[in-house]
Amino acid sequence: MQGGELAAAARGLVGTRFILHGREPAHGLDCVGLVETALARCGHRVRLPNRYTLRGNNAARIEAAAAALPMLVEASHAQGAARPGDILALCPRPDLLHLAIASEPGQRLPAQIVHAHAGLGRVVEGPPPPAWQLIACWRLASRSARS
Repeated sequence: MQGGELAAAARGLVGTRFILHGREPAHGLDCVGLVETALARCGHRVRLPNRYTLRGNNAARIEAAAAALPMLVEASHAQGAARPGDILALCPRPDLLHLAIASEPGQRLPAQIVHAHAGLGRVVEGPPPPAWQLIACWRLASRSARS
């Protein structure tokens, strides 16, 4: 199950130091680096834009980057539960977007997420705060869908 593999890869990064624009686990990760690294550990080597801004709540920029990755398909978060391994674009506050990986299923938001937590200074796993809005959700396409 690919989603489970991605969730496990993300869990394996819990405790990694947070660093803004971090792309290497040995030095630190931010939320984009977490997604890149977890995908790489599942055999999907990707490079998301390095000069990005999640400030300003520019969901179109994140959606365009995700659409360029052939291993991802958009998941309709309006029609059911989030699954382990789903990549989530969340809005913790009106001027900021944040990426995370679902690690436990839930309804609209997953019960648990893995994300790079700037305030705690490391990658953590825990429930998303109830006030966070889900903006977009992607999951790994089945291998046959990519062929």
